[in-house]
Amino acid sequence: SSTMSYSYAGGLFDYVERRFLGFHYAKTTLPCITGETSCPYQETWYKQEYGSISKVETAKSYDGVSVWPSSVTINSFTTNGNAVPYTSYETGNWVYIYDATGASRRTFVSKVFGDYGDVASETAYGDFDLAGDEKTIEYTYAPNAERYIVGKPTAIAMYAGIGTAGQLLSKSTVTYDSAGQPVSTSLWDDANQRWLSTTASYDAWGNV
Repeated sequence: SSTMSYSYAGGLFDYVERRFLGFHYAKTTLPCITGETSCPYQETWYKQEYGSISKVETAKSYDGVSVWPSSVTINSFTTNGNAVPYTSYETGNWVYIYDATGASRRTFVSKVFGDYGDVASETAYGDFDLAGDEKTIEYTYAPNAERYIVGKPTAIAMYAGIGTAGQLLSKSTVTYDSAGQPVSTSLWDDANQRWLSTTASYDAWGNV
C-alpha cells in the first residue's frame, strides 16, 4: 500500500458574501518508492480573488532530494476587478524546468482573449532564452449570439515567429450547422499545397 498526505494553509472566508474562497496554499506529499528516504512533494498556491477563485497561481514539484524544484509553473491572469459578472483569463503561463544543479530552462505562452472568453491568439515562445522557435496561433470565430453558440473556431492558423507576418505553418477551417455541429473541416497540406477536406451530416438526434 501507499499513502499520500495533504496539508493546507491560508484559508479565506468572505463573511459578507458568506462564501469560502478556498485555501491559498496546499502541499501534497507523494509516496516514497523503494530506496527513497525523502518523499517527493508538490506545492501549489491558489488565487482567492473573485473570478479567479481556486485557479493555480504557482505550482512547484520537488523530488524530495534536491533543494531545487524539478519544475515550476507560474500563471498570470487578467481580470475585470470587482465588476460583475467576474472574468478571469489566463493570459500568461511560465514553465521552468530545473536540473540537479539548479540550472533551468523556461518557456512562456501568452494569450489574448475575445469578447466571449475565447482565445483569439496564442504566442508560444518555446525556449524563452533561445530566439527562433517562437510560434503564433490565431483563432477566428463566428459566434451565434442568438443561440449563444460560442467557442467554436472557424479557422485556426499557425505562423512562425511572433505575430502573423511570419511563414504560415498550418491552417484549418471548420464550418458549422445552425446547431453548432461541424459539417466540414479543411486542413492545409503545405507540402503539396492543397486542402484536405472532410464533411459530416447528422440525423435528427445529432448523431453523425
